[in-house]
Amino acid sequence: MISLGLLSFIVILSTMSVWLWRCYKVNIPPSKPYKFIALYLFGICIGISSLWMGSEDSYSSVAICIGTLLLYLILTSQQKLKNDSIKIGNIIPTFLGTLETGKSFDSSSLANKRVIIKFYRGFW
Repeated sequence: MISLGLLSFIVILSTMSVWLWRCYKVNIPPSKPYKFIALYLFGICIGISSLWMGSEDSYSSVAICIGTLLLYLILTSQQKLKNDSIKIGNIIPTFLGTLETGKSFDSSSLANKRVIIKFYRGFW
């Protein structure tokens, strides 16, 4: 039979793997990822239960530490959007940038063209 410590470790590790996979696929979880928060809390509670029942395996401690760290990172990294943020269909504001070749880039050169701008929002 599987120990509670190992079960808590598996829950935390699986949840973290799904999170990282979604980040890799640029399918970032929403700003308030309640499912992930619930799963991390569940794994932490199982780990605490395992320690409380006197389990001698180290999986519980590792799961509690990793789960608490990841939960802390999720809860403290909320990103707030302003009301004036860019939305689909809006005209982008004028900006200047530098291409990887070193040449200047002006957003006005995109006028009357269909453009997809993809912003990567790191969330962890």
